[in-house]
Amino acid sequence: CTNCGIEIGRKVAYCPFCGTQLAPEEESKVENSNVQE
Repeated sequence: CTNCGIEIGRKVAYCPFCGTQLAPEEESKVENSNVQE
């Protein structure tokens, strides 16, 4: 999960731990920006 950092499957619509919605496209953008930071 991009919010809480727990590793979960990309097939889920939201993180079961923190409830963050996981949209595949947005998730990729978030990961890229995190890497740059």
